[in-house]
Amino acid sequence: MLNYPILITSAITPPQDFSALAMQDVNMRMATTKASIFFWAGIGVKEIVVVDSTLTKIFNSDDQNMFKSLGISYEEISFKQDNDKVRELGLGFAEGNLIKFGIDNSRLISTRGRFFKCTGKVFCRNFQNIFDLIALKKLSNIFWQRFPEISDVVETRFFFSSVDTFNKNILPCYLKSNFNNIVELELGKSFGSYLKKSKQIRPLLTGFSGGPGNKFFGGFGYQYEEKSYGDLDLSYPCWLNSTSSDPKVGLYL
Repeated sequence: MLNYPILITSAITPPQDFSALAMQDVNMRMATTKASIFFWAGIGVKEIVVVDSTLTKIFNSDDQNMFKSLGISYEEISFKQDNDKVRELGLGFAEGNLIKFGIDNSRLISTRGRFFKCTGKVFCRNFQNIFDLIALKKLSNIFWQRFPEISDVVETRFFFSSVDTFNKNILPCYLKSNFNNIVELELGKSFGSYLKKSKQIRPLLTGFSGGPGNKFFGGFGYQYEEKSYGDLDLSYPCWLNSTSSDPKVGLYL
């Protein structure tokens, strides 16, 4: 069976009073992060890698034994980010370092060579369809446009990448991003040199955002609004390239 790990990024205990985050409450961040991970487990994903940049343990040994009983290979990796750098350079810089640390320290990702990345607190409702797209097209990388009406702004909450492409092309865009030069635009400017523009099915993402936005339940953050773009959901702008391997459709389980 074919598996690609889901790399879930997390920062349970962020810098205090960080203006880029609306969801500051640690308990709410923990609850929404766990909710997304349980979704991935519930749909049958068998390889989950969680990397947290605040040295916070998410699941205890009983929870991890539960994952094991379900046939899920679960890795939890953590380190302490440089909060002063995060305040200076922003969330894109922080997430780039977070993904890099996860890649460098995950046995599952090093074994597979490719991975799905999903921002913590978020999940993809039509993941089977996305997986089948990658299998049918033999994709090595795929990134989607964030907004249908704005070209060259890249969706970074969820994507599929090879380790080589991430280290060579994606990570540099993250690391040179800042509050005035966001990674979503940096990636859009770089993709033309190594990925081709296409139109494919759109990942239907839902969950919670820790960033600024419409606050709910006392100002903890907000829930992503699930939007439908009609026929565009089946033919949505993206960037991709292919590989020579031959995965089998329907076998992400």
